[in-house]
Amino acid sequence: MKKITLWLFVISLILISLIIFTTLIKSSHTSPYFITISGNQLQEQVDLVPDQLWFDMIAKGNDPISSISFELKNKNITGWIDLNLDSNVAIFQRLDAQQDHVPWSVYTTSTSEKAIGSYQIDLQTSQQNLNLQFHNTPIRYQLEHSEQQSVQLSGQLQFKVPSHWPVLKSKRFPQLPIQGQFIFDEQPYQLIRMNSAVSQHSVLHDPISYQFSLKHQDQWVDFTFQQDNISSQPLVQITTHDQLYQLKSPAPQNLWHEDDKKIVIRAKNILLQAKSGQTKSLNINLVIPKNYAHLSINHQDAKLIPANSELLAEARNEQKIYQLSFVQQHQLLTLELIEEMQGNFSLKFITEDGEQYFCGNTSTACPGLTIEPSKQTFLFNQVKLGSHLLNGSLFIAGVL
Repeated sequence: MKKITLWLFVISLILISLIIFTTLIKSSHTSPYFITISGNQLQEQVDLVPDQLWFDMIAKGNDPISSISFELKNKNITGWIDLNLDSNVAIFQRLDAQQDHVPWSVYTTSTSEKAIGSYQIDLQTSQQNLNLQFHNTPIRYQLEHSEQQSVQLSGQLQFKVPSHWPVLKSKRFPQLPIQGQFIFDEQPYQLIRMNSAVSQHSVLHDPISYQFSLKHQDQWVDFTFQQDNISSQPLVQITTHDQLYQLKSPAPQNLWHEDDKKIVIRAKNILLQAKSGQTKSLNINLVIPKNYAHLSINHQDAKLIPANSELLAEARNEQKIYQLSFVQQHQLLTLELIEEMQGNFSLKFITEDGEQYFCGNTSTACPGLTIEPSKQTFLFNQVKLGSHLLNGSLFIAGVL
């Protein structure tokens, strides 16, 4: 009887050991790249094997990579990460997944609770590895139909990027050739961004409205110019981090001149005043080239809408993309010109209703589309996008 009891005890120990060993195997990471979510009575882990990740890397204009969206192949797992342009900082914006067919998400909700990590790029011959690391950074977790809770996110990811992809290059697009200077408070400022308030409802003589963001060292200012059809005086103001400056006296004549191809801003030693009474001087002598188009869609003229400089051009993985908007009979139309890895161009046309039409692809050039060697002038000769027929020309001046 004692022998039977002893054998039962030994067998029990073996079974317990096997269970513990099996549990350890299941709980260990199958990949060195994973994300772990830890919280009150919560532990979630997602393995993110680099070779099983589909991803889109986005870089605006000629700037470094600014964001990554990714999807795990054959899994209901997607994510989105922002990268800081000025430092090696990564912000984990969102991760959506499923556990036993129940959806859950983690996401950044505010500027005070960002899931901040770091990233670095390892240079290799045929590819570059973008490595991201997060360590107990706060983020919000939400299971379907339940309240969100604060949790901790940790782990590391790797994205393998072919070295020849444009998204890794610094000079992808032609630079906008701005002439002249912008001098505020005796300091020269560089134009960084340029936006217009023109919309699809605008007509030829609608008000002019532009905002320019400029930088001197670590100081930023916004320069605003607005001119309507009623007032004889334009609105001219400069916004700093703590003050709003407006013209102290009437604007000089010929301060602003704009035609289809350029904007010219000229003013010598004009004064602007804040509510505090503080005054600053402004000297401007700028010539800014514009994008312009003479394009018809189904034999009717389409008007080019001035592009937000941050949205005009981007690199997405192996593609370089220009995005421009047109208005025709109060309908907003979007045209993407896509330079593929092989050097040919394809087109994507989007209607106001969201319908999409394509011409050409990664290996086939769009028939009827001709590009001049500078890759800034595009000629359309009976280009077909669905039932839409494009004719005319388009010039892209460059990117900031």
